[in-house]
Amino acid sequence: MAGCQVQGVGIYGAGGYGRAFYRAMTANGVTPAFFVDQFCQAPEVLGIPVLRIEQLADADATIYVSLALTPSPADPGSDIVATLNGAGINNVRSFTESLHEFPEALEHIIALGYLWMRDGPKNTLDPNGIEQCRQLLSDDVSRDTLDRIVAFRQHPTAGNYVPPDGQTEYFPGDIDLFSRLDAIRFVDAGAYTGDTIGALVEHCARINKAIDYSVSFEPDADNYVQLLSELSRAKAASPTANFMALPMGLWSSNTVLHFATGNGSSTAVSDSTGESADGTSLPVVTLDSVLPSAPPNFIKMDIEGAEREALLGARHLIQRHSPVLAICVYHRPADLWELPLLIHRLNPNYRMHLRVHSHMGLSTVLYCVP
Repeated sequence: MAGCQVQGVGIYGAGGYGRAFYRAMTANGVTPAFFVDQFCQAPEVLGIPVLRIEQLADADATIYVSLALTPSPADPGSDIVATLNGAGINNVRSFTESLHEFPEALEHIIALGYLWMRDGPKNTLDPNGIEQCRQLLSDDVSRDTLDRIVAFRQHPTAGNYVPPDGQTEYFPGDIDLFSRLDAIRFVDAGAYTGDTIGALVEHCARINKAIDYSVSFEPDADNYVQLLSELSRAKAASPTANFMALPMGLWSSNTVLHFATGNGSSTAVSDSTGESADGTSLPVVTLDSVLPSAPPNFIKMDIEGAEREALLGARHLIQRHSPVLAICVYHRPADLWELPLLIHRLNPNYRMHLRVHSHMGLSTVLYCVP
């Protein structure tokens, strides 16, 4: 493809990933003519126009999707390929297809330093920790998944790329999470706007499993308002269940921390000793102190790198009651092996499974089943 001049080529997504693809494409002699982005307010990015889908006039244009979104039935807008096809644009390359056509984009994406990539490739692996983690995994799919993650971190090429597994995040159909549970007592740590609660209600209805209660923790004020609306919808769909929300985070002690808020799904502890960029201080609590007499039997954590501290704050629940755990292990590089080892130290009686539910190693979840 090098050296050719392509007309009518665009990139969906004008953010960091879109710019990474722009650099990879131009390095291969392909000159994108425009970006497509439904939210970007700038009229131009990197000197080319930013269009809305409804402004696309060339049905024969080729669009490369740079957004690392995994289509979700609960969010039709997440299926970018289907959305563009529905607008009459048929030459659309999915994120995975785009990576395979322009693999140099990976180098630029990793250089952005998002999540597990933030510390650079040399700090994303610990051979001894990885091997100990591998010994804890209970099925071939999990061991193969870990091996593929390691291969991609060692050599981030298109050939080593780990695509999403197609399973529903937190409720994968190929892992038996529910058969030993009676009515579900659910903790949603990092509830965001309630997307997991909606999925929980749908899944429990599908498998005919009752929900006793759900407690959602979400420290971001904007997210919290939307979460309350989702809990009202969940209550209407499952009227016998109790849905509660707390505007706080989880930690290893009951204290006040500084948060960087207003980042949508990425609210995170910014500095536990100093002021955050927006000066937001919020309470954090331990699960052991909040739910000592009503122990949950399913705990999900997606809390932007605070999972280790939150697990320590739930040590007694984990040791005494062995709840099912669905713990994100992709925010910090070492979470991939350190969190399984920590959970094993707290309770050695878990069967552990590893799954990747989104692109670029995001939504990598450790499932622990007693």
